Amino acid sequence: AGVIPSCNISFLDLSSNSIGCGGAIRIASVLPICDTLSHLDLSANDIYSEGCRHLAMALPLCSSLASFNISSNRIQDAGAGYLQTELPSCPNLTDLKLAECSLSPLSQAKLASSLNPTMKIDFGWMMDPIVRRELWQMA
Repeated sequence: AGVIPSCNISFLDLSSNSIGCGGAIRIASVLPICDTLSHLDLSANDIYSEGCRHLAMALPLCSSLASFNISSNRIQDAGAGYLQTELPSCPNLTDLKLAECSLSPLSQAKLASSLNPTMKIDFGWMMDPIVRRELWQMA
């Protein structure tokens, strides 16, 4: 019988490592075996929407994930759309950081409305003031 590999870490901070989309895709490929990972920080890594797509599809398989930071990447509206589709399937995710990701106010609002209303979402100072007010009213 083969041994199923597992990943026994709870906090992974790879911020500011310039992993790019290729690195994001490789990380996404191992997330399904990281069943104890609760905090993932991939901020400032030059990840674009394609890398975000792979991460978004893998995150629901990382059942313990509580905090995900993808700030200061270039995921743009397409990446936000992938997160909007997949993150509602992350039952333990309570903290999402997306500051400086070049998201339009509409993408910010769509993403926020698709997620659990108790989730803490940080769009950073770039968030449109009208969207920020509407989200505060929803909370």
